[in-house]
Amino acid sequence: MKISISLSALLITLTLTAQSWTFSKGGNAFDGTYKTSSVVGKGTEYPYKTPSLVINKFDNDKDKINFYLNGAGYHQDGTGLSIKWVFDNEPQTIYSSYSWSLSEDGKIIFFKEFNNPNEKSTILEDIDIIDKLTKANKVSIRVNDNYGSNDLVFSLSGSTKAINYVIPPNERKKLLIAASKKRDANLDWEANYRKVLYDSILSKLDKEMFEESSLRKLKEKIADGFGFGQYSFSSFDDVVDIEVFGDGDSFDKYREVQVFLVKEDGTKSSIYGIWYVMEGAPVYNRNK
Repeated sequence: MKISISLSALLITLTLTAQSWTFSKGGNAFDGTYKTSSVVGKGTEYPYKTPSLVINKFDNDKDKINFYLNGAGYHQDGTGLSIKWVFDNEPQTIYSSYSWSLSEDGKIIFFKEFNNPNEKSTILEDIDIIDKLTKANKVSIRVNDNYGSNDLVFSLSGSTKAINYVIPPNERKKLLIAASKKRDANLDWEANYRKVLYDSILSKLDKEMFEESSLRKLKEKIADGFGFGQYSFSSFDDVVDIEVFGDGDSFDKYREVQVFLVKEDGTKSSIYGIWYVMEGAPVYNRNK
């Protein structure tokens, strides 16, 4: 997901030492004062071999953090841009940028939200990833689109002191708590939504007049798929409806039907099994 972010000023520290975090304070009469921390990394794609990772914040807008990557390449909307992150203290976990925007010249990527691979349905805030920068020794970032890929490496030596300068520990803690509460609220909403959707699908199954054995087995499969059954595996994350379809000799002679899961994007997948409806089931009227 891409969002649009408008910045009153673009801040890039000019005196950066490669692979060492620095921090400073600056400002002007128009935008006010700001604090910034940054580090220069190493890239693999010429001429973008000295990218910088930057965190800054204006004093007159303390609720807004600017977190961005500069010099990793030239990028445009609609080119399949993907940004993935791996911290050396979580080597098996790949985070990816979910919400981002580009500067007008396409050389800077601004970050806001990130996919959480540990919880498929939750989103991490920028403060969550910034906090991770203070706990690891190195972060690797892969930036790729339809035209190429650039693997970047940033040392996190000195990152804690530099980030604390911009976002003090007590302030960062409050932001982390707020982000966690937001995720919990989203999880509660999703759990309620899934339960309502699950109940709706079961109600629809009841109205389709399945034979008793078919109805029981279908409900078991759907309960498992939504995470409410005995063998729950929650594989129906993108399912929004079901469809019952009857056709051919198997339907005309034996009342055998197919049952499809309908997904958010409109695609359908069959629920494996042999399903029978009773004479006069709604599928007969739909066929007419």
